[in-house]
Amino acid sequence: MGDMGEDLRRAAFFDLALNSWESFEVARVALESHRSAGDLLVLLRAEAGVDLLSGPADGVWGEDATESAPPGRDCLRIAIGAGESKSWAVVEAMAKLGLDASRCFAYGDHHDSLGTLGVVGNPRVLGGDPDLAEYARNRGWPIISAAPPLTC
Repeated sequence: MGDMGEDLRRAAFFDLALNSWESFEVARVALESHRSAGDLLVLLRAEAGVDLLSGPADGVWGEDATESAPPGRDCLRIAIGAGESKSWAVVEAMAKLGLDASRCFAYGDHHDSLGTLGVVGNPRVLGGDPDLAEYARNRGWPIISAAPPLTC
């Protein structure tokens, strides 16, 4: 068993398709909240696609957010190849890093993120995929949606 600091470490796994602006905004807020708390950030992603920390390939979201991360804040990117199991990658990462699943969060916004969501103690579903939302409701998992825009 690790020292007390390792036993208390938390991690947030992000398994996102980011198919909507709402999904991106909610994920960005969650990421910044976990970053502020000093949690380990883990991005699960296919070999190609959007990187939540730096945004789409065309640079619409600006500079790489990891550049502004305070010293000592960790971030991992785990590339998932075709046919590889996301849940296995998350379980392996937790084991190698000495993380307790009950102290880990996962964020998913598409049905394929069920494996990731199912192996952590704190799954969070970002609205958008009706099948995933129904699955989450049936299990009592929180579904997070962006607040509607303010109107003046």
